[in-house]
Amino acid sequence: MSDYIKREDAIDWIKSEREENSAYGEAEGLKIAEQLVKGMPSADVVEVVRCKDCIHYDEHTRWQCDKFGQSVNADDYCSYGERKEQENE
Repeated sequence: MSDYIKREDAIDWIKSEREENSAYGEAEGLKIAEQLVKGMPSADVVEVVRCKDCIHYDEHTRWQCDKFGQSVNADDYCSYGERKEQENE
């Protein structure tokens, strides 16, 4: 599986490294790295909703998807998944 990171997280990390390493002459290289990350194209990815976290998932009826009326596994997912509201929100 590929690793995906948020662009802002990468830039924040580079900035912190630049501050820590400014005395070692690495600041200019890290400044260039920051500019390169800012200019990179973004990945075409979406976060999936696993069946166990979906509003259409009913574990009391043999792991049934209420939207499609078919059996699913808890770790399955589809393009129609809708995340359940978190209880602590």
